Amino acid sequence: WIKEAAEQGHIEAQTQLGQLYQLGHGTIKNAVLAAEWYKKANKKGSITAATHLAILYLTSQGVANNDTEAFNLLKHSAEQGLSLAHYHLAKLYFDGRGTEKDHKKSLYWFSVAAEKNFAPALHQLAHQHENGLGTAIDTKKSLHLYEQAAKKNHTKSQLHLGNIYETGIVAPQNIDRALFWYKKANIPSNPIAKRGIKRINLKKSKMQSISKCEQLYDLKMIDFAIKACTSIVLKHNDDKAQYVLGKIFLSKALKSKTTSNFKKAYYWFNKSAQQNNPDAQMLLA
Repeated sequence: WIKEAAEQGHIEAQTQLGQLYQLGHGTIKNAVLAAEWYKKANKKGSITAATHLAILYLTSQGVANNDTEAFNLLKHSAEQGLSLAHYHLAKLYFDGRGTEKDHKKSLYWFSVAAEKNFAPALHQLAHQHENGLGTAIDTKKSLHLYEQAAKKNHTKSQLHLGNIYETGIVAPQNIDRALFWYKKANIPSNPIAKRGIKRINLKKSKMQSISKCEQLYDLKMIDFAIKACTSIVLKHNDDKAQYVLGKIFLSKALKSKTTSNFKKAYYWFNKSAQQNNPDAQMLLA
């Protein structure tokens, strides 16, 4: 019945028929027919049809690529208040497709789309605030926006949050938080998330080993501490474990006054300092 209504000029039916052909719902997917029906509905004033037609122009589906026509269609639809058009118009301003690149305008339209809690818009808005594109850098705001998008299962935001908390660049490092978001992004299986989970588990294992090494030293279980710290250094070349080894041999040297222990202490402090361990650097200084 939709096709019959569309052939009789019903604007909503024409738009819906275009969507059915575009998605292949109830019929064979046919981007050419989708574009034809969108064009008919667009001529009658359907901003929904205009927006979907613009996306076909951008992706060269059913029609030849035409960024300028896509921009004009999206601008009109966005100004009429269509949420889907807000996001895609922002993307064109951000990328400079069909118009000149303008991060202030992309920021505005991403903000409009984000008001509807559209996850991709929240992610892009966060990206602009994080990197100071069209606005001042605001890492606190960007983190909040990434969290909003991630909670709506936006995979890119989940992966980016995992990276943020893993590296500690935008926010304080939080290994458990990083693991949480990588696991969220790994549903269904995601290769980037899998690599992140593997890295975090290795870091957690390393941190537990270092903690054990330091605890053994604090408990004056020197031989066990040397064995534990040496194992960490061999596996991870870790500066903290090297520093603890330096402290162990320094304490042994101060008690025994033996040159060999002083040399071993210096060796490990120097190794640690070369990896920018501030405690080792201060001690050597």
